[in-house]
Amino acid sequence: MLDWCIEVKGYINTDLILDCLECPEVLLHAISDAGVSEIGRTQAADGSWRVVMETWQDRKSPTETMLVILDAIESLPSALQETWNNCVSRTLDVGFRVFRQGGHRQFSVAAELLGRMNALRLELVITIYSPEQENC
Repeated sequence: MLDWCIEVKGYINTDLILDCLECPEVLLHAISDAGVSEIGRTQAADGSWRVVMETWQDRKSPTETMLVILDAIESLPSALQETWNNCVSRTLDVGFRVFRQGGHRQFSVAAELLGRMNALRLELVITIYSPEQENC
């Protein structure tokens, strides 16, 4: 049995993850032009694609990062909206690191931000990374 509490210690980043049946190359370039760059791309055996993107600059908060990503998506030309809508899934993955210490932290998402995410059919995932031994 563990005798410690886990505290959310720090925001790491927010990834935009797209799963698409076809490679969304033009879509990726348009999003990248707005400040969100591709950091990884894989193709599955069935030919579908997973692309992971992050903001060019580190942001201080998840909200600040999500706003940059949402602005990039909402500024897509209408010709690319169909490509966006054809993605099988669209995810914002917010990452936090935890340490072995007491206390807690909260992360809230404003209703307006949730509304914008919903309009874009974006799923929100919160990933909590476990403590690293050297930080305990």
